[in-house]
Amino acid sequence: MTLAIYARYSSDLQNPTSIEDQIALCRAWLRSAGEDDSAVRVFTDAACSGATWNRPGLADMLEALAKREISGILCEGLDRLSRSLADIARIFELANFANVPIRTVQEGLISELHIGLKGTMNALFLSDLKNKIRRGQEGRTRAGYVMGGAAYGYSVVRGVTDERGRYINGLREIVPHEAATVRRIFQEYAEGRTPTEIVADLNAEGVPSPRKPAWRISTLDNPSKPIRHGILNNPIYVGQVIFNRSRRVLNPSTGALSVQPNDPSAWVVVERPELRIIDDATWARVQERLISQKISKPQKKRARYLEDNRINTHNQHPLTGWVVCGVCSGPKTIGNSTRYVCSNYRVSRSCRNARGVREAVLLDEAFLAIERRLAEAPPLRPTLEPLIMARCGPLASLHKEETDVKAAIENYIDAIGRGLDRDLVVERIRELQIRQKEIHQLLRRSEIPLPSEDDIRSSLYRLIIGLSDGKGNRRATRILFECTLERIVLTPIPGKAHGETVEVVLRSDPDWATVWDQVIQNADTGD
Repeated sequence: MTLAIYARYSSDLQNPTSIEDQIALCRAWLRSAGEDDSAVRVFTDAACSGATWNRPGLADMLEALAKREISGILCEGLDRLSRSLADIARIFELANFANVPIRTVQEGLISELHIGLKGTMNALFLSDLKNKIRRGQEGRTRAGYVMGGAAYGYSVVRGVTDERGRYINGLREIVPHEAATVRRIFQEYAEGRTPTEIVADLNAEGVPSPRKPAWRISTLDNPSKPIRHGILNNPIYVGQVIFNRSRRVLNPSTGALSVQPNDPSAWVVVERPELRIIDDATWARVQERLISQKISKPQKKRARYLEDNRINTHNQHPLTGWVVCGVCSGPKTIGNSTRYVCSNYRVSRSCRNARGVREAVLLDEAFLAIERRLAEAPPLRPTLEPLIMARCGPLASLHKEETDVKAAIENYIDAIGRGLDRDLVVERIRELQIRQKEIHQLLRRSEIPLPSEDDIRSSLYRLIIGLSDGKGNRRATRILFECTLERIVLTPIPGKAHGETVEVVLRSDPDWATVWDQVIQNADTGD
C-alpha cells in the first residue's frame, strides 16, 4: 500500500514544469508532516482540463484505488483533481468506499464540506473563466481583431505594440501567393468544377497546402460539421470576421468536446474590407452552389436507396468499405465506372499505387472465397435452432393476441353501426390490421420447420451462387458480405507494370446465422 500523488495542468499554454512543481510541493508537505515521501506512486495528466473525466492519469489512479493498491491520495489542491462538482463528488465517493483519505496541501483532509463548498467554487470558477474569455474575445473582435489561428491566405502580424508597449495580438495580413490560390479555388468551383478535381490539380502541381502533406477535399468544403468548414465557407475571404458562430460543449458521459452551432442572432460580425480576397459576385455564386449541393445530395441518395431496396447501408457499390490498398492501407473506391482505385492516390497523390481492379473480378473472388469457407464450416444447424426459436417467440401468446386483435376489429366495426366517430374508429381499425399482419408473419415463421444440415447448406450455396450471378438485390449482397467478409487487399504485382494481387480475407467466425435469418428466412416468409 502506497500513497498516490496526483498532479495536473490544464492546457498546452501553461508551463509543463507545473507538474514537477506540484509533485515537489506534495513531497515537501509529506516531509514536513513527518511522513515518508519515497513510497509514493505519482499519477499525472498534462494539458488536460479539470472539467473532463476522461484523463489517463486519473483513470490509472482510480484503477489502483479500486484494486486497493494505494493508501491515500494527495494533491496540491482540490481543483487539481477536478473542477467539475459532479466528478469531484464521484472521486470522493470512490475513495470513501475504498477507505482511502484524500488530502491536499491547500485544504488538508477533504471532507463532505470541502466537496460541497470547494467543488461548487471550482465549478463556478470554471464557468466564470469561460465567460470572461468569451467576453474578452468578443470585445477584441468588435475592435477589429481576428481571434484564433490565421486562415489560409493570411499570416499573423507580429511585433506591433500599443502606446503602453504591449504586443498586439489578432492582426492579419494577406499573403499574395496564397491569396492567388484562394481566388483560383473559388473561381474554379463557381465555374462548376468539383472539390475532388480542384484538389487533384493542386496536388499534381505541388501547390503547398494549409496542412501538409497534401490538399484534401475537406480543406475546401467539409459539410459533415455542424457548421460547414473549409476555404469555400470562410467569410473572412470577403472581409467579414465572425465570432461566436459555434460553441464547444463537453459531453458529461464521454468527456468528449463537440461543436454546436449558435443562433445567427448571437453572432458578432465585423467588416474588415482590407482582408477581402474574393469579390461578392464570386462568393454569392459559390455559396449558392454549396447550398444546392447540400440540399440535392441527400435527396438523390434517398431515391437511389428506395430504388435499390436497400436497408442499413449507404454504399453505392456492394464492396465499398472492404477494399483496401496494399501499399498505404487506405481505402479503395470506384475510380471510374468499373475499377477500384486507391483514394489516397486519387485525391492527394499521397500513395503511389495508381493501379486498379475491376469490380466484377473482385466480386467473383469474394463469392468464391465465401463458398469455400462455407464448405469448411462446422455444422450450422445447432447455431440456427436457438436463433429461430428466439425469433419466433411464444406461440401460445401469439395465437391469443391474434384472436384478441380479430375480436377487437369486429367490435370496432360494430361500433360504427352504433354511431361512434367513423374517422376515429377507422384509424384504430387500421392500426389493429397492421398488428394483425405482423402477428400473421410471426406465426408463419414459427410454423416453418427447421431444415436439416444438408438443406441449410444447400440454401446458403444457392444464395451465394445466385448473388454471384446477379440474382438478388444489393441488400442481400451487403448482408452476406457484412457477415463473412473482413477485407480485400489489392497490392501491385512486383516486377510488372500492370495488375494487382487480390487477397480476400474472411472473418474468422462468419455469421451464417444472420445470413439465414435476414436473407433466406425472410425470403421464404415473403418479407
